[in-house]
Amino acid sequence: MKSDFVLDDSIIYLNHAAVSPWPVGTAEAVRAFAQENTRYGAANYTRWMRVESELRQRLA
Repeated sequence: MKSDFVLDDSIIYLNHAAVSPWPVGTAEAVRAFAQENTRYGAANYTRWMRVESELRQRLA
């Protein structure tokens, strides 16, 4: 799990449930979505909604 968080060695992070660093996978997913949206706009909106629905079902 530590490899999912790449904090700089000079940072000491105390988890207090208000804000937290993003895991690497989360940052990569957001970056990929932003790049797709920048390049294609809402052309893939239907797929995005399907993926969101599937994710919500998996997490329920």
